[in-house]
Amino acid sequence: MDKFKCLIRGAYGASNFGDDALLDVIYTKLLSKYSEQEIAIWGSNNAYISERYPNSKAIVKKDLYKTKCKNLIYGGGTQFYDFGKARNSKQLWDLLLNPSYTLNKLKNKLFNKGINPIEYDKEFYLAVGLGPFLPDSKVKENVLKRMKISNFVSLRDNKSMDFAEKGDVQAIKTVDICLSKTIAEGKKDNGRIAVVLRDWEHTHSEYTVEYLFEQVKGLELSKVDFITFGPDIKLKEFIKENNLSSFEWDPYSMTINEFLDTFGNYKMVFSSRYHGVIYSVLLGIPVIALPIEPKLIQASIELNGVILYKPQMGFKHYKNQIENNYDKISADLLETKRLKFIESNKTIDTLLASL
Repeated sequence: MDKFKCLIRGAYGASNFGDDALLDVIYTKLLSKYSEQEIAIWGSNNAYISERYPNSKAIVKKDLYKTKCKNLIYGGGTQFYDFGKARNSKQLWDLLLNPSYTLNKLKNKLFNKGINPIEYDKEFYLAVGLGPFLPDSKVKENVLKRMKISNFVSLRDNKSMDFAEKGDVQAIKTVDICLSKTIAEGKKDNGRIAVVLRDWEHTHSEYTVEYLFEQVKGLELSKVDFITFGPDIKLKEFIKENNLSSFEWDPYSMTINEFLDTFGNYKMVFSSRYHGVIYSVLLGIPVIALPIEPKLIQASIELNGVILYKPQMGFKHYKNQIENNYDKISADLLETKRLKFIESNKTIDTLLASL
């Protein structure tokens, strides 16, 4: 059975920029404590994780119930939520393709064997987000039980802290760990507007491209680029069908920093992606958060300078607001960046000291 000093858990390797950016940050921080060979990464099955981190083991389904680690770290992101959706066909097919994993999972469920997919000595939660959850959610109940007996819990926003408090979990309030990243202010010199949208199947939402397109057209489409942070099949089809200008995160052809070099050239951003907001703050780009889910509202509350979108105002209103106050908004964001950099690194240092 393989054993590692540290195993990082997250939704890494699923072609989602935000999750890949989280891994980039936490992996780099952990190298101050461990060698690459002592670290394992438990994300999705995509090959580019192994290519990007060739000296660390990428844990996939076939490795579960066969791997141990000293420290299991849930490394950022919204890893615990419950929209009440049943398994989709892809997930069911994945279970069929991994019979050993499926058998162990079934035995655990039927016979209450208490064997974990990864055996660990200590468990840590670093700047994770909680929710949303259905009422009386078993997912929420189980994660709060685990957090109560874990070695370290830090949560990324006030809403997550509310869940922890109600579950009697002792937690540190912090910020998204990407805010610990050292990154230069963006050039913001291409004169264009980035619109970062996403597919959304969890709840009804007026923040998908189909609902927002008329608003976006008011910005003058020749000066707008649609930026995709993830697979977003429906969004990409819409972009193609309407012959719209776009730029996408492609982990097979670019690094995190190469993507950010381009993203940092935009003069303003409208984003329903949480990390579209976070990296706009890091780059000092005025950003409007489109609240497709609660964490976008939390970002606007907790990160000074981030503007929360209200549908009755419209895109053009916010474009004018930013253009009329550009230097002030950008300065506020860079001050937020400075303060949150300190806060985030303090949390990470506390974690590292406890490993």
